[in-house]
Amino acid sequence: MSHLYLGDFAFQDGDYSLAAGHYRACGGIYQQNAESTLRAARSFLETGDPSGGEEALRRLPANAGASQFQAGVLLANAKRYTAAATHFAAAANTYEDRYQAGFNLALVDLKAGDAAAAVRAAEALKEEFPRSELLNLLAQAYEKGGRTQQAYDTLRVAIGLDPAEEANYLDLMGLCLAHENWDLSLEISGIALERLPNSYKVRMQRGAVLAMKGRSQEAAGEFEAAARLAPESGIPAVALAIVALEAKEPERAIEVLRRRRAQHGGEYRVNWLLAEALIQQGSDGEAMNLLREAVKLDANAVEPRVLLGKLLEKAGDGAAAQKAFEEAHALDPAERTAAYRLAMLYRKSGRPEEAERLLRQVGDATSIGEAPAPNSRTLVRILREGGN
Repeated sequence: MSHLYLGDFAFQDGDYSLAAGHYRACGGIYQQNAESTLRAARSFLETGDPSGGEEALRRLPANAGASQFQAGVLLANAKRYTAAATHFAAAANTYEDRYQAGFNLALVDLKAGDAAAAVRAAEALKEEFPRSELLNLLAQAYEKGGRTQQAYDTLRVAIGLDPAEEANYLDLMGLCLAHENWDLSLEISGIALERLPNSYKVRMQRGAVLAMKGRSQEAAGEFEAAARLAPESGIPAVALAIVALEAKEPERAIEVLRRRRAQHGGEYRVNWLLAEALIQQGSDGEAMNLLREAVKLDANAVEPRVLLGKLLEKAGDGAAAQKAFEEAHALDPAERTAAYRLAMLYRKSGRPEEAERLLRQVGDATSIGEAPAPNSRTLVRILREGGN
């Protein structure tokens, strides 16, 4: 019993590593008490032992609604979504807040990639709890499961329930963007702006749709309005630059992005697009410095690495170019330009087997040319990814 008490004391002090050691040493005695079980599980999860955390929680009584709910929260926070779903399902009929248990069940099912289970969990609640956030989640599950029309319809109902909730308009517009339903997206944005005239994100989505429709001046107007509404965000400047690059006006993109950098410092997308514009004007040296800064600013940024690799290769620094392409390929194996150029460098450096493996992944190499300058579709992708 002493290890159990010591584990509880260490847990209360926030020393999860020490607590986990004591809980392991107590021979499972912590499982006789729900609170100690939850403490032990959290200690295991906090110290990188998710399997130990899951195993500890499996022994909680099925009818202990509050404990089952807390177990689900612990596992969801640790991104163990499938295991979390088991506990939220157990809590659904015994926890005092049945709505929250069911909502969380649908949410972790969706995060676990089980759209059908998420739909079942959300549909079981929607008649009794007709809430905007639940319908938004249900719409996401419908779309993930390929039921796009139901996703559209559900988001429209969610908007009717809560006309002031920005997320529902954005998600409905995002659905339209994903399926290239430009006119409907514009219609929704108009309704949204009547109700939420100061929504920077709606302005951005509307601008992206206008850009896709070739209405670049109107798109620029929306991006400028978004910049005034959210001066802390670099995305409006990025959007304006993309419109300028698509119009073959790199000097306008450079002006916008230099102003953004002067006011707010380096941001990886701003650096990347400024480098794109400078390359079009033949300023490779400055572009290279911007791209080096960009990859430091965001460890997961693919595009700046690809562009940096191309400049390094052009400058004759094959080793540095190879490193940049390797990093880009590791981050996104589907990025064909990085894979193809890396394969060519491997061939030159006497690594034919690795080169051929990459070329098999790339497929038809004849279709790989210079990557086009960022365009409206690039902006749509950035917005879909949640750029801010």
